Amino acid sequence: MLETSAAKAGGLKIVRMNSAARECRECLKRLAVLPTRIRVHTDLDESMPLQQWMTLLPPITTNLCEAAASALASHGYRLTSKPIPLLIQEDWRQFDPDTARALVDLDDEYRKLLGKIYEQRDTPEGKQLTGYRIGTRLNDLVPTLVSPDAQTVLFMDSKIVLESPKGKTTRVWTEDIYYMLATGGPTRVVHHAALVNVRTREVLWWASKIYHRTDARNQQAVAATVEDFFSDMPPAR
Repeated sequence: MLETSAAKAGGLKIVRMNSAARECRECLKRLAVLPTRIRVHTDLDESMPLQQWMTLLPPITTNLCEAAASALASHGYRLTSKPIPLLIQEDWRQFDPDTARALVDLDDEYRKLLGKIYEQRDTPEGKQLTGYRIGTRLNDLVPTLVSPDAQTVLFMDSKIVLESPKGKTTRVWTEDIYYMLATGGPTRVVHHAALVNVRTREVLWWASKIYHRTDARNQQAVAATVEDFFSDMPPAR
């Protein structure tokens, strides 16, 4: 179990690791990364109209996924599939209807599991990350999205919050706003991830962190959050 806080990155990083992750470095080396769910939130106004917002999305999502692939490779993982973003409709059209449906169902299973792990993070089971398994929908995606030689699969999702230029000057002064200003404003990046054994569907590693004061339009800043986020993954070397 690890809980670390980095002032330069902001926010508390919560990490849980199953003992099996430490005992099986060889099986960690071949890693498939499932399509990465990315959610971007902002208040659209005349200072950030919809068209401008839409042009921001492709470079943001591409940069995030490329940074994730680079960070994982630097930790010794051999990626059998690289992160691809799932955000706008065009991202989903690359999959056939059955695969897209399975991805949606698996995302629901994954989010329920994340909620359970977070709620139980301070229990004996939560601290040791024992007994947590992703749902059987993963089995339906293995033939199409997971290489036959991959032994682990990574679930990753990110939430990006952007503040429009006008939003910075028209904030409603509430307790929430005072908190956001203390942590660098509403602009932030949030990462969650879980490393799962393909065969048993057991969660081997889970992490969650909020990066305050991080503008996703800054590619270097986003890449730094991804590198920091994966720094506590079980080593695959």
